[in-house]
Amino acid sequence: MSPATGADLSPETLSSILDCLLPLLADYFDYTPDRWRRLKHELVAPSLVCKHWAEAIRPILFRRLALRNVEDVQFLKDIVYSPRFAISSLFRAVKWIEIHQEATEARSWLHHVHGLSTRLQKTRFKCIVMSRTDDLASMTGRWAPFDSIPSVTPSYVRLSVLTLNGLVFTSTTELARLVDNFSTLEDCFCDQLTFLDPLPVFQSRRIRRRAPLAFSRCRIQQCKGMAVSVQAALAADILAAARRMGLDEHTWDTALQALLVLVPNTFDSTPVYLNNQNGSMFDAVRIECRPLGQGVSINDSINIDVKVCRPSVDRGAESPFAHISSIALGLSFADVEAVDTFNWDVLRVVVDSPHMRCLRINYFVSHGGVKRILCSVLRRTQLTWALESGKLQFGYRYGDGSVTSADILSVPTEHTVDDTTITLDIAEQAEWLLYPVLRRYPGRTTREEYVRQLVAERTSRVSKDTGSEIVPSTADSTPYTAVD
Repeated sequence: MSPATGADLSPETLSSILDCLLPLLADYFDYTPDRWRRLKHELVAPSLVCKHWAEAIRPILFRRLALRNVEDVQFLKDIVYSPRFAISSLFRAVKWIEIHQEATEARSWLHHVHGLSTRLQKTRFKCIVMSRTDDLASMTGRWAPFDSIPSVTPSYVRLSVLTLNGLVFTSTTELARLVDNFSTLEDCFCDQLTFLDPLPVFQSRRIRRRAPLAFSRCRIQQCKGMAVSVQAALAADILAAARRMGLDEHTWDTALQALLVLVPNTFDSTPVYLNNQNGSMFDAVRIECRPLGQGVSINDSINIDVKVCRPSVDRGAESPFAHISSIALGLSFADVEAVDTFNWDVLRVVVDSPHMRCLRINYFVSHGGVKRILCSVLRRTQLTWALESGKLQFGYRYGDGSVTSADILSVPTEHTVDDTTITLDIAEQAEWLLYPVLRRYPGRTTREEYVRQLVAERTSRVSKDTGSEIVPSTADSTPYTAVD
């Protein structure tokens, strides 16, 4: 049997083999630009083996391209506008094009990309703008790509992602107006920006146009002299979160400011996501808060999920605005005592609304912090008003089960198993309540099994000659801690 050659395998088969060998190569977000460049360099040699291998590998090499000057744009235009391009294997190969610009460039060339976006209708474009200067007084870090070309607007360029790093803006409104103009934008990421006027966005000065339906994520982080709560509010403003969820501005601002009080000032990053798109509107928003840099726990985070409900037109609602129906807080802290600093009372004005159904506190890495909060609720030292309203819940972030206010108010302190009665301390009551919603492990399924485990642990410590049927709590000895 003669050995197989490249000609014996179809381009589709070769492409499938290469995709199996490099399954993540097609995933844009899994590779940094440097790592992507190295991988492409490693594929150049195999692409030169024969024309069959070249046909299979060339589309992979063209999946993600980078443009760094107007000459790059023109070179790529020459390729995509050539007569043979439409029938070549490259026609649908280009998935992403990155446009790299520096704010210090004498003249922007972003508008030249329009010809490419017209030709490559299935390709997504990402613009990355950076400033490498710290001289704020000279405004050399300012990026205004269309000031010198008044006849061209940002909507002329079909961008999916805009990344701004180290730039200077005269005001937050200037940033909002710039983002508003990119009519196809999906994501906006802003790092280490400087605002000469840090006042909130003047909504009246923004361009009155319909927000792009796909624009759903905005992250603003590590901006000079700007608190994390201000960055989160700015990201929500740029997304026009209140308007696109149908909320009254005052209702949204009150809820947002109350929720951001819970975020430690050591946190730096607060990306805002609009979720659950329903036509031109969204039914939910998520704010993910976490610290960055050295000396912090990578597991520390607060995820805020706010859901809204809209009045039914058929029922003749008194107000045309949507209402906040639920708030879920996903908490994760390496130091569980961090939750002791939360000022829960700031949420009362939001939770007391008659339209609010629940305030849910979730864990998603370790349940120690949530258990600590539940213990304070059982002691009636925190969140008593939420408990008595019947709206307080606890659970696992990715689970459907809940510990409700009714469960907490009726939690039993004594349990009898096989004629042995035990009394649960506060920590054990909290563990007993949370047991059904904890992530499933072998041997951890029901509250009854948890009580049996407690009985076994306590009876092993009780002297055989006591003969007592009342087994004391372990609160004063070694407290029980569930393995998470």
